[in-house]
This record gives sequence, C-alpha cells and structure tokens, in this order.
Amino acid sequence: MVDRDTVAKELKARGFHSFGQVTTFKGYRPDASGEQRRVTVEVWETLNDDMPRYWIEARDEDGREATGNGNDSLALALQTLHWQDLDRDK
Repeated sequence: MVDRDTVAKELKARGFHSFGQVTTFKGYRPDASGEQRRVTVEVWETLNDDMPRYWIEARDEDGREATGNGNDSLALALQTLHWQDLDRDK
C-alpha cells in the first residue's frame, strides 16, 4: 500500500506540482462511424489540495485524445470528459 501523504510530501519537497496517483482502464468503444477503437482511460487522483481531486484523460489506438474538466466527484469528472474528441478525424 502506498502512503499517499508521504509521496505528496516528498514530491513537493522536490519541486513537483500537479501530481497524483493514476489508475488505468482499457476497453473498446465505437467511434462516430461505428468502428470499435481500443481506448485507454487514465483516472488521475490528485494529491494536491489546491486542485480538483479527479482528472480524466482518454486516448485511443490512433492517438486521438480526450480530456475534460477536473472535479472532486469522479462521476462528474467522467461525465464532463470530452468523449467526442475521440471521434474526430486524425
């Protein structure tokens, strides 16, 4: 188990900012044309007191990326991710 407080303290002491623990999920979703794309979703749980708790980033197998607005609610952070960015032409 990782002691998050120790990690945060040590990273701050070394000049880090905007950091967090990342959990990765992988799955498939259809793009705008209905083709299945492999997508990696990273859920960042920040260790900074001055930032929203959760940030989400998604990336598909063709390199398209989607980000959203950080939020203290995981559900809202996922809902506000700009999923449509994964449907854009590369």
